[in-house]
Amino acid sequence: MRSARGPVFGSVLLILIFTVLSLSYAALISYLDAGSQKAFAERLGSSVKSYYTADGKAVEISEAIKSAVLSGQIPEDIDGVAIVSEAEGTFSFFCPVDADSAIFVTLEMEDNTLLVSSWRRMPTQVWTADDGLTVWQGVPES
Repeated sequence: MRSARGPVFGSVLLILIFTVLSLSYAALISYLDAGSQKAFAERLGSSVKSYYTADGKAVEISEAIKSAVLSGQIPEDIDGVAIVSEAEGTFSFFCPVDADSAIFVTLEMEDNTLLVSSWRRMPTQVWTADDGLTVWQGVPES
């Protein structure tokens, strides 16, 4: 009797198909992740660019206020940005960053020097709570 068996291709073929499918799935996931990472990086870049553009404008306005105050003139408006004189020697203004936020700057005059007392990013929209979701309070209904 002859007991010689030929090569077995069935299990090798199944392993090859499984490997190709696994690598294809990993490539697809990597491609989709790269697209979402690119979109996130573009949004972040746009946000950072708009912030530093507004920050640069705030620096220019601060310098313009300083030169105007030292010359004895108190400006009400510089480059379309309203300057508010809150008290003697205290000036503040908003420099818009985007639709939802602005840089708020407060300057104080001290010994013929204009000092920054506040320089922060603030929201321009008023936040309102959404009470539309009903939450179980822990008491079962009868």
